[in-house]
Amino acid sequence: MESTNDAGMRHKILQTAAALFTAHGYDGVSMRELSEACGLSKPGLYYYYTDKEALFLAVLEDHLSELSALLDRLEAQAGSAREKIAAFIHAVLVEFPAEQRAVTRLASQELGKLSEANRLSFNHQYEAHFTGRLAGLIAAGKSSGEFRPLDAQMSVWALLGLMYPFFNVRFPMKGMDSAAAAQLVETVFFNGISAGDGAVG
Repeated sequence: MESTNDAGMRHKILQTAAALFTAHGYDGVSMRELSEACGLSKPGLYYYYTDKEALFLAVLEDHLSELSALLDRLEAQAGSAREKIAAFIHAVLVEFPAEQRAVTRLASQELGKLSEANRLSFNHQYEAHFTGRLAGLIAAGKSSGEFRPLDAQMSVWALLGLMYPFFNVRFPMKGMDSAAAAQLVETVFFNGISAGDGAVG
């Protein structure tokens, strides 16, 4: 069983690595730079992670666990599918720290740097613990008549596409409020899929 000190250092490494990877990309960061930023020797860093790919994958999986925990909370709370998805948008764009949001962009840009086995494994986890569960919320909204009968998985990608510009360490930027951005994404997304007189198709 991992000691408290080891767990604390592992958390520090993941937070530090996430900041460096999102700022410089996978190829722009070396294990030497990572170890120095963590206050460790290179052998000390290798004690926790066998190589840079293992550390990068751990950063992605740690972020995925945060998204999964958010969906746990949303699925457990009362309310409509629309309310839950709106709460998801607000939580990610307003409540998540910038580096945490930026890991989603990092994954989409740098996942190809992983070995095929790790890439396929992470993609499976990503669907099982994140996008598939978001699709489930949309499917529930379709069943209840809140949403038009669009493909749930494609609707998820449309939602993430609207959110993608804000998965950036430089967001919020000057003149751009995170709450306003969340409201914009919510308005555009729901006006496009809500059932009602204004629906197209």
